[in-house]
Amino acid sequence: MLSLVLLCICLAVSCGHQLAANHSNEIECSLSGTPSIGYMKTDQGWKRAAITKLWEERKRMSHTPLIRYQHPYFNGTSIYLKNEGESPTGSLKHRFAWALFMWALVDGHIKADTTVYEVSNGNTATGEAYMARLIGIKFVAIVLGSTVERGKIEAIEKYGGRVITVNDSWATVARAEVAKDPSRRFFMNQFANAERAEEYFESGNFHLESTNVMHEIVQQIAQSNGSCNGSSSFSGRHYPQYFVHGSGTGGTITSVGRFVNRYNLPIKCILASTEHSVFHDWAVNSCFKNDSGADLWVPPGISGVGFSPLGPLEFGVTTSLLPSVLTRSVKVPDLGSVAAMFVLHEVTGIAAGPTSGLNFLVALHMAVEMNTKQSESVKQARSVAMIVGDKGEKYFDTYYNRTWIEQKFKAKGGVEALDCYQRAIRTALNNGQDPLRSFQSCQLMTG
Repeated sequence: MLSLVLLCICLAVSCGHQLAANHSNEIECSLSGTPSIGYMKTDQGWKRAAITKLWEERKRMSHTPLIRYQHPYFNGTSIYLKNEGESPTGSLKHRFAWALFMWALVDGHIKADTTVYEVSNGNTATGEAYMARLIGIKFVAIVLGSTVERGKIEAIEKYGGRVITVNDSWATVARAEVAKDPSRRFFMNQFANAERAEEYFESGNFHLESTNVMHEIVQQIAQSNGSCNGSSSFSGRHYPQYFVHGSGTGGTITSVGRFVNRYNLPIKCILASTEHSVFHDWAVNSCFKNDSGADLWVPPGISGVGFSPLGPLEFGVTTSLLPSVLTRSVKVPDLGSVAAMFVLHEVTGIAAGPTSGLNFLVALHMAVEMNTKQSESVKQARSVAMIVGDKGEKYFDTYYNRTWIEQKFKAKGGVEALDCYQRAIRTALNNGQDPLRSFQSCQLMTG
């Protein structure tokens, strides 16, 4: 009997030790005052190497070209076109993807075994696929099959990305994919995190340079005017009176607006809004806080701008557009933007995408306004800055294709209306007039 008792005691002690051993593998939290040292479970060597690769990429990116366009009827007013189509992946989103990956690395969201997921209709995903390959991790893009151009899918795959095509609810699909293995998958979420990633500071004389696009524009204008002395000071430089840009995530114009405010620069940010843009009414009238506006969106619109796929608009959650950095929003017809894309090519030689047409049309509007309102004493310093977002070759099968235009914009008058808008813009340019005031007859056309 005694032997049986001793055996049970031994078994109990042994089981207790085993339970304690198992428990020791779990996380224990205590408020013990005992001095101790804790080490983070991160691969700092890989992280530092990845960040170094991004900074090396920043040096290769250098500055994209800044082109000065002056029309003879604009009385000295310049439009500065920042041609982001000349970036390594052919769009503004190369700079943006760099910023997203730098943010995600610095904040610990990306590790050596992470697979990054993103919702994108092409350009951002192309840039992110490039950055993922650069640092040696996997990338998956979730795209809307009904709106994404085939060329953009091919570009994503060119840089090693995998593409999942869906018909709707792409953000839901992204979250579901990440939830399958949350410790090794990360949803980049460009719409929510652009405002966290996009830089809004200048780099001073530090050798690792800011990627803020306005920082580059200010430097390049100073160099072209012979007034750049290598100093980080902004005093005594020429600045554009306006910066014009559309909103997809809202990250670029928000970062420019923050940059302008941070350094107290005399530049006003103008939102270029598409015909059915939810961002216009959100920024101007605080609409779409409880409604996504998805049922009001009329396809095809202007690729990549004018809406958020994540639901009702909330800064830092479903959009990175910060209305407080804007001076105004100018809404224009979608076919007018497409027409301006063609005119931009005619007058500058730059074949760009439809968002660049949108920016150019609003930039022309602002240039004419300055001509009309400003005094002779300040005319020599008048200018507007805008971004050429990407290359037109991505849209040869869509926005450059008259058959596609006739089909997709039939309700707006199709190619007949497109030709009307082009004539209106050319006539306005040749007379130094605002093209937006010449659009009424074109807008009356319907299929």
